[in-house]
Amino acid sequence: MTARLARRGPDGEGTLLRRNLALGHRRLAVVDLAHGGQPWESPGGRHALVYNGELYEHAALRRRLIEHPLGTVHFRTRSDTETLLHALVREGVQALSSLRGMFAFAFYDFEHHRLLLARDPLGVKPLYLARVGDEVVFGSHLPALLVHPRLERRLNTHVLGTYLSTLRTTLGRETLYDGVETVLPGEYVEIDARDPALPLVRRRYWQEPELDPRMDFQDAVESTRKVITEAVAVHLEADVPRATFLSGGLDSAIITSVVSGVARCDPSARDLLRTWCAGAGPGSANEDAGPDGDLAHARLVAAHFGADHHDVFMDRDAFADNLDALTAETGLPVSTPNETAILAVSREVRRHATVALTGEGADELYGGYVWPLATGLDSLRPRSGRDERFASDLRRAYGTDDLGGLIPHYLRATGWVPLGSVPTLLRSAEAHWVPDRVTFAIAGEVDDIERGLGPDWQPGGAGRWPDGGPAVDYGPGGDVLLRLHRRINLAGLLGRLDTATMAASLEGRTPFADVRVAESALRIPLAHKLRMPVASDGGPLVAADAVGAGAIGKVVLREAFRGVLPAQTTARPKVSFPLPFIEWLPTIAARLERARVAPEIFDPALWAALRSAPSDHFRWAWPVLSAARWLELNF
Repeated sequence: MTARLARRGPDGEGTLLRRNLALGHRRLAVVDLAHGGQPWESPGGRHALVYNGELYEHAALRRRLIEHPLGTVHFRTRSDTETLLHALVREGVQALSSLRGMFAFAFYDFEHHRLLLARDPLGVKPLYLARVGDEVVFGSHLPALLVHPRLERRLNTHVLGTYLSTLRTTLGRETLYDGVETVLPGEYVEIDARDPALPLVRRRYWQEPELDPRMDFQDAVESTRKVITEAVAVHLEADVPRATFLSGGLDSAIITSVVSGVARCDPSARDLLRTWCAGAGPGSANEDAGPDGDLAHARLVAAHFGADHHDVFMDRDAFADNLDALTAETGLPVSTPNETAILAVSREVRRHATVALTGEGADELYGGYVWPLATGLDSLRPRSGRDERFASDLRRAYGTDDLGGLIPHYLRATGWVPLGSVPTLLRSAEAHWVPDRVTFAIAGEVDDIERGLGPDWQPGGAGRWPDGGPAVDYGPGGDVLLRLHRRINLAGLLGRLDTATMAASLEGRTPFADVRVAESALRIPLAHKLRMPVASDGGPLVAADAVGAGAIGKVVLREAFRGVLPAQTTARPKVSFPLPFIEWLPTIAARLERARVAPEIFDPALWAALRSAPSDHFRWAWPVLSAARWLELNF
């Protein structure tokens, strides 16, 4: 099992086998390189810890523990692993609220025979668990669980349906493997090993803060600038070379600007200012090649801050090869096509650095994806009291003015394979495929995705449009909409980054997906993040018209760093790491010519159509072909 963690931890390994407990660890050395090997045991061997991730500000936590009321703690190293162990020994689960970082860990108390599993608040690091006979198996990498000799691989068709529609590989706690679950972000699990049933007790230790509807825009700008600048600085702590992913968009440009300021203040930190951007190679039918593409904008930002910048080019063969490499390494289908580019740039960065800062998380916290949010607002308009002009615009845009509520409309408007069409892709319930010890049971229906939004998901409220003016008060419905977007997107995008970077033995750090940044951002009303133009009568525009008229997201973030970034960067609309994957899809389809599993899973006629002309049906073909490669390589 630990061998499957080799790329995630190439610098050391260790195991602890004692009575009813087996712990294994592979280390990627980042802080206190001479120490920090795991599993880590407390003095006297009463406690043990295995841990993946980084704790920021752990020096402050150490100072608090040294003077702890239960007795002074004596530290032997600078490792944040030792800090975490002592915090858990002294404070138990109460310590979780004081941790700032990205982490997944397992902590065992031999005196009381209790296991504690925990995951960071935003879900930067993954954590899986499964019951296997009379054992509980857990790990930070899905393939490490899958090689357990008694864990049977079974397809979870509910999550397969979710994947085909949303490209997300989890549905709440469920994964694509039936019986294998994920610990939710901000959640811990306790297991009492004295009970033969090994009961799992799950609790949330972090809750999203309440929205502050009275927050002033300028106050939001100042607090945003301060919290992000501070977060980037603390994410730079490392004893190894560091670098920055610079896509040419707003988020990574902000990170580069802060890194530039740190480097200016500390001449010894000039090596920090190294940036990389991935894109399609010359000659591809892709906007990267033009003056408005990611590559050109990344070069512009790098030149503005004097960074040592590098381009990493992708082509169709690298696209297909990287898809296979990620699928085999992670045991999961690739989610978004640009995950293959993240792997390409991670491999190149790893030749020069061990840690890379990235911009993931900003869009989900600060309202970066304009179309999903705008179309979600359309569904929040109350039917009663709606003016006829807006109702007519809805019928023109959607064919109806009754959009059916936030969740179903959001999924219809943003999904890949439309949710209601997923069952048509799958064979009947009787279809099955049984190789040696692998079994499938294909369901005819896909459960409502709403159950995967989390135990504290409470949709409700309605948006409000005051008379006139470009600044809109979206009311409680706006907060609900952004929460929906975050629940569907954020953990998946952070997982995408983790799998692609760690597959290259690179630690990806996400200053925006920091608990302090999140606590600041989630208090800011959507009206300070998303600006929607209004119609000539002062009323709302439907999403398509608003986007065409210049609706813009991340307003407070743009304003916070206006004057620091190049003007072109501050004004640039959101671009989602473009690759010409549509023209590259036939390369993936060609590798499935002799597929064994997919023809037994997917409807034969639709499977044949998507394989023969994938570029003509790319919204269906991408998730189906990616899932098919996963089925071939993992079952």
